[in-house]
Amino acid sequence: MITMGCAAAEVRWTAAGLLALIRETPVQSHRRTYVSESLVIDSVTSSFGSYYLVMAGDKELDPDDTPALASLSASLGGNWTDRIVEEEPHFHTSSRLSGCAAYTLYVIHPDRPKEVQPERNICDCP
Repeated sequence: MITMGCAAAEVRWTAAGLLALIRETPVQSHRRTYVSESLVIDSVTSSFGSYYLVMAGDKELDPDDTPALASLSASLGGNWTDRIVEEEPHFHTSSRLSGCAAYTLYVIHPDRPKEVQPERNICDCP
């Protein structure tokens, strides 16, 4: 768990707690930071703070994807995969990733604690 200082008390966040806050807080800005045929990275800002949405397609990464993911990791202060709050596989195409038959959507938060989270394995898309 991560301890965050507050004026009145310390708050301990879990990955589930961060995800609940992300889902309940209105988005103030949504900015696309990187796009390729196999990877999309979006930066999202809300009144709760900033986080990232990463869409990774099921095909091989483009050569430029590795530096983009390294840049994301650098901005998070650690490997981006260590900051995954939720990962959700989608077994269908997306107009954002050309040529991919499926993709995984990751919610990445810089304050994600180091704890094991169960993977979601059911795509409940329409």
